[in-house]
Order: sequence, then C-alpha cells, then structure tokens
Amino acid sequence: MTKDKNFKSMLLINTVWNMKRTFKLMPISKECPFVECIYDPESQMLAVVLDKIKDSYHMLPKLDDNGDNVPVKGKSRPNGEKFKTERRLVQTYGEVYIADAKDQEQIIELFAINSDVFDYKTMITAMPPEGECKDCDETKKEAVVKPITT
Repeated sequence: MTKDKNFKSMLLINTVWNMKRTFKLMPISKECPFVECIYDPESQMLAVVLDKIKDSYHMLPKLDDNGDNVPVKGKSRPNGEKFKTERRLVQTYGEVYIADAKDQEQIIELFAINSDVFDYKTMITAMPPEGECKDCDETKKEAVVKPITT
C-alpha cells in the first residue's frame, strides 16, 4: 500500500447500540468502500458493512396474497414457530467482523478523517469479561485444536 493514497472517507460519530454507548463510522464520500462500520461493545467486534452486494439465501416468512404470514397447519414446527418460512435468494451487503483491537484501530486510523480527535480507543481497549476467551493467551502461539487422547 502506498503512503500517498488517501483512504480517509469516513466520519466517526457517537451512537448507541443495544442500549450501550458506542461509535460508528459513516461514509462521507462516494469513494468509500463501506456502507457503515459499527462497534459492538458487548462482543467487542467492529462490524464492517461492505458496499459490495452479494446474493445469499435467507429463510423468510411465507406470505399469502394479502401479505400476511401463512400459519403452519397442524402442530407447530420443531423450533416452535407457528408460521411457514421459505428459503429465498436475497441481495445483501457483504459484512466483515473484526475482533482484534489492533486491527480495529488500524481500520479506523486508515479510513476516519477525525480519528485523531475522536476518543474511540477507550471503547476498543476495554478488557474482555473474565473467562471470555480462554484460548486467546497471546504468550502461547500453539494451535487451539489438539489431538484427542484416549
């Protein structure tokens, strides 16, 4: 990546997500490769919504001619749903979830025009809850998957 290329095409703003204070990045130019980025303080993930549209299958409610949900005849489904669903091909924006705080900071520094004056670091450097990630010991660099011993 060249140093002279300017990627700064987003603005950091304060917002609320699931009743918790957080921040998001919103695009300020047409050249921005993202629709939005939002930090989830509960999972400590930076969700990045790409501007690329892709086809993906989703389960959606089956509707009758009036636009109402079609009820399941007889007993309800094993998952407890009382309405029919169907698999449909839908166009959606691509999403990327960034878990590492250093990677989150790098994306923010690269794309946010106000990253030098907006205090986002206090939110992304918060420690994870106790016992949240037992396999994330940075001092050990061995594989998490281990052979089964009998």
